[in-house]
Amino acid sequence: MLGRPASLPPGTRLSDLVAVGVLAKTVPLASVMSALTKCKKTSRRERELPAHVVVYYVMALGLYMHCACREVLRCLLVVCVTRIEHYSA
Repeated sequence: MLGRPASLPPGTRLSDLVAVGVLAKTVPLASVMSALTKCKKTSRRERELPAHVVVYYVMALGLYMHCACREVLRCLLVVCVTRIEHYSA
């Protein structure tokens, strides 16, 4: 029987920020971009979901296997926006 997909609680929890932050620290952007370049899979144009963000999304899906894909993407994007706002302030 199909049930409702599991979701993260509303809002962003500190543990979500920490988990994605640890991901970003463990696998720095330079490493992701290098791997994409070696595989010839870099983004040709800047799109809504660039290749390097997709790499982090796939890793986050592994961290949150019990949650729906949309919820994982939402969490990742919230963290991305929060980091951008933090560094641009």
